[in-house]
Amino acid sequence: MSDYKKPPFPPIGKSAIAPPRALETGKLQSLEEMVRAMNDKIQRAEVLNGGFSEMKAQVTDIRYAQIKMEAEVKSIRAGEASVKESIEEINDAIYDPDNGIYRRINESITYDKVRDEKLDKAVMKLAKVEEILAPIEKTEEDLKKIAGEDLKELQSIVKTRQIIDRMFWIMLTGLVGGGAKILWDLIAAVNN
Repeated sequence: MSDYKKPPFPPIGKSAIAPPRALETGKLQSLEEMVRAMNDKIQRAEVLNGGFSEMKAQVTDIRYAQIKMEAEVKSIRAGEASVKESIEEINDAIYDPDNGIYRRINESITYDKVRDEKLDKAVMKLAKVEEILAPIEKTEEDLKKIAGEDLKELQSIVKTRQIIDRMFWIMLTGLVGGGAKILWDLIAAVNN
């Protein structure tokens, strides 16, 4: 508030306003009191005694706060756009039909189901093979019990037979190769 104050109105008294003859003294005094009260109110009115300057400063402060708030709102909106963009990127990463995490998880679940089905089938086949091999293994064990020492001799005879078969094929290959060589040499000699 400024220190400037307007000078008071000149006092209203008998000399300033001549009382009309018809008015009574009581009415004149009440009018004077009313004028004085109005003069006091005018003197004390903040608006008239520097109040406009203070109000103007307050309006300026309010306008500054409004501008600051508008800048903050713009900043928040820019941040919202960035957040929205980030959320859209995350959404795409999750739900993209070609490369999204959701699709990959579904493929993984499907792959796991197929793999589990194949494993179950393989286990069933393995169980069938074990059922087939069980009697053969039992027969082999029974033969070992029956044969005892003779089994070793039998295995030795089988190995010897395999060696003789290999030697036979090696000699046959050598004889056929030698015969082919002789035949080739004869044909070469006749043509010369």
